[in-house]
Amino acid sequence: MLDSNPRKLIYLACPYSHKDPEVRQARYEKISKIAAALVSKGIHAFSPITYGHTLIDFVKMPGNWEFWQEFCLVFLQHADELWVYKFEDWEKSMGIRAEIDYATLKKIPIKYLDHEEEI
Repeated sequence: MLDSNPRKLIYLACPYSHKDPEVRQARYEKISKIAAALVSKGIHAFSPITYGHTLIDFVKMPGNWEFWQEFCLVFLQHADELWVYKFEDWEKSMGIRAEIDYATLKKIPIKYLDHEEEI
């Protein structure tokens, strides 16, 4: 039976694209650990980086924002909040800028978090 009052959905944003595959891997691992910690505490958190990075392991696909934009925004449109994790260079991320702009347009609350903040 479906809960008539489901918990809110949190969309987790962080930078991903980088020319160095080790940086992309580190970002994937960092946000995935955060997502896992949130989910383990009963918070419904969705990380497009965790999901997309995993899919790329199975089928060769681009890892850039141009390819993933529509995919990400489909999920963000259903989110109750956007949480932006301020990993290094987050403010330079084209994807994060677009997600913030979209959330602002759709009046989705935005929360900014340092990556070392307690979960």
